[in-house]
Amino acid sequence: MKMPYKKTILSGAIVSATLGGVPAVVIAQESALEEVMVTATRRSVSVLDVPYNISALTGDDLREQGVSSAADLFRITTGVSFVDQGPRSGVNNSNLIIRGVNSETLSRNQGPLATAPVVSTYINETPVFVNLRLTDLERVEVLRGPQGTLYGSGSLGGSVRYIYNKPQFDEFAGEISGGVSQTKRGDGVNYETDLMLNIPLGDSLGIRLNAGYEDRAGFIDQPARYVRNGDGSPVLDNGATDPFGDSANFFAGQPVYEYVEGVNDSETESFRGALAWAPGDRFEANLNYHHQTNDVGGTQMTSPAQYGEDTLKNASLIAEPFERDVDIVALDIDFDMGFASFTASASSYKSEGEGSRDLTGFYELFSFYESYYGTSPRPLIEDVSRFEDKGDVFEARLVSQTDGAFDWVAGVFYMEQDTDLSARQYYYGYDDYANSCFIETDTFGGAPCGFGTLFGFEDFNGPVPVVKDEAYLVDQQNEFTDSAIFGELTWHITDAWQITGGVRYYDQDFETTQVGGLEFVPGGVESRSLDTSDSDSLFKLNTSYQLNENMNLYAVWSEGFRRGGANGLPNEAFGAPINDKAFLYAPDTTENIEIGIKGTLAARYQYTLAYYDIDWQDMQSNLSCTGLALLCVVNVGEAYSRGIEAEITGNLTDNIDVRASYTYNDSELESLSDTLQEFVVDGTSFAEVEPGISLPGASENTLYLAANYNQNLSNGNSLVWSANASYRSDAESALDVYSVKLESFWLWNAAVSMEASEWTVRGFVNNIADERGFTAADPVELWGIGANAIITTPRTYGVSASYRF
Repeated sequence: MKMPYKKTILSGAIVSATLGGVPAVVIAQESALEEVMVTATRRSVSVLDVPYNISALTGDDLREQGVSSAADLFRITTGVSFVDQGPRSGVNNSNLIIRGVNSETLSRNQGPLATAPVVSTYINETPVFVNLRLTDLERVEVLRGPQGTLYGSGSLGGSVRYIYNKPQFDEFAGEISGGVSQTKRGDGVNYETDLMLNIPLGDSLGIRLNAGYEDRAGFIDQPARYVRNGDGSPVLDNGATDPFGDSANFFAGQPVYEYVEGVNDSETESFRGALAWAPGDRFEANLNYHHQTNDVGGTQMTSPAQYGEDTLKNASLIAEPFERDVDIVALDIDFDMGFASFTASASSYKSEGEGSRDLTGFYELFSFYESYYGTSPRPLIEDVSRFEDKGDVFEARLVSQTDGAFDWVAGVFYMEQDTDLSARQYYYGYDDYANSCFIETDTFGGAPCGFGTLFGFEDFNGPVPVVKDEAYLVDQQNEFTDSAIFGELTWHITDAWQITGGVRYYDQDFETTQVGGLEFVPGGVESRSLDTSDSDSLFKLNTSYQLNENMNLYAVWSEGFRRGGANGLPNEAFGAPINDKAFLYAPDTTENIEIGIKGTLAARYQYTLAYYDIDWQDMQSNLSCTGLALLCVVNVGEAYSRGIEAEITGNLTDNIDVRASYTYNDSELESLSDTLQEFVVDGTSFAEVEPGISLPGASENTLYLAANYNQNLSNGNSLVWSANASYRSDAESALDVYSVKLESFWLWNAAVSMEASEWTVRGFVNNIADERGFTAADPVELWGIGANAIITTPRTYGVSASYRF
């Protein structure tokens, strides 16, 4: 039976084409580099034989580079960027950008989005993104460029595969690890611990268990958070609690504030259980279960306009917690049929979460704010967003194993996905304030009272009950099914030259039921049901030619796509009807041309050089729609992303390994769609989008440098001294004219490890210069003086240790 992964030492010095340093202990033992086998093409091949740009990072590499999160991983991955929000990252969208393919405002992933990600992610064979802690991984594969034929919807920019270690049958083994660290200005100590057990249950049965816990201290302070009553309303400084009996004091009362430190603290609990059964050489079954919970106290955002760029202070008036639970169950079966290997995967997942964010500053800049909500001295708008994403996935495929001029892959895919998205926006305390204001001023509408609410006057607004201080709601239940057949055929024209063609035909159905609207307005809440379907084919063509045993040329043409969907919008806003085209949005597609060369030099180095040109059609983006500034997905227009990726990895000496990678990217919104221009004219959208802006988060230049020095000790142990640096140039924060220019920054890290056969101790300092790098930002024009920005984690130093048995 063909195993999906193995390592061998090659005299040609082949190494993984990317991430981080090569294990220093191995370098000390062998001057040659290691070959990494990957299964990105659905067959096990060397990373150098894959005819497109792919990265592979092994579990050993992850451990030696101190990688335990997606933020750590993608900081050192060429051509990939990740909006790091700590454990809150990737609420239900991956935050990943490969080759500049992104159309979303970078700070918008604080809550759930209707759009699917532009990068498809896989947990083993399950297509789902969850921000799992990266422990006990066999390897990570990063596939750059559209991968629509083999990986389906969501692979506009590329795909990422997380492949976990399987149970081993030959011996009982385990590892216990832990670490403590301190972040500058952190409100306490960070610590984490993990346990792995591999337990054979016979010659053909085994289990593997992982459990982990992580506690991060917060380093963001809120200097002026409201003290709140049990019903969410602000406590008044004069002690008034009765809007009718004490209306004068209630009308004029000011809020009470408190200073809260370390608001972005978090706890993460994780567990994985795997059961493997291999009764013979030709059959293997693997059952996996993943569970993770995140409990986050607040966002990793500062308020530079109000407190300055060098501070770690947030201007939000309320706590902004987030919690999430993830469960994944998957059964994978492999059977060697002789002429082909058969693989079947059935999985079920559920990801649910809830988070809050302060929208007060955003609301106060609405043109209608004072007319509808008055001028309360204690404004407070809290958005509470909930999501539940669950799905059942099945894929089966045959991969040829016979000798000859032709290889092939053929498969079927089916997915059912149910997604519930909910948002509630509360103006806590407004109903009582408005009632006291009516008594004291005898005015209705405009400053200072606004129009008040329906609470106490109506039981229902449309199909939903009236809830005190609930100003706006949207509930959306989506059902999505995806059926597909796919295949690839490779013709080995000669031993050195191959051509591969691929196709995927898909048939998708999407249904949605929605309820939403303004709850303070009579008749402002409505419901609707919509459905849409789409079927089409995607194609791929690549060729590669091995000039000699150390050099491989390749060229790729490929397509990617992302499914369409529906927007949760009311039928009208302030009496103005909404364009019927706004309720549904179409799929978007990418077309990629890539030319590259990869190979080895002097039996010590491996290099990769690639040029890509991606054309993005019908680009989806979440924009501001209607006079209520509601998010809706619009097919904005056409964009492109072009660039060069270069990297070299190798052994400078027998004791020093180095890596350097550089990416140049030029990405831009090229033209606007007729649909968006129509929305702007008729008032459906007030988004100010202009051609020529760079795509959000796409830095023109990114650079990564790393070096490891292995020092052999007389007792047989070794010291490994490591240093690395990453750089990204300026980037835009959004697609519209209010985009904030995110300035360039460097991050420098260093570590030293003492390694023995059974244990490792590692000391490290991350972000040595304590750089304040902003990775996302809200504009002052839309959020006021309290506009927030996501910031890199300050200098963190610590020690970790592991013991293997």
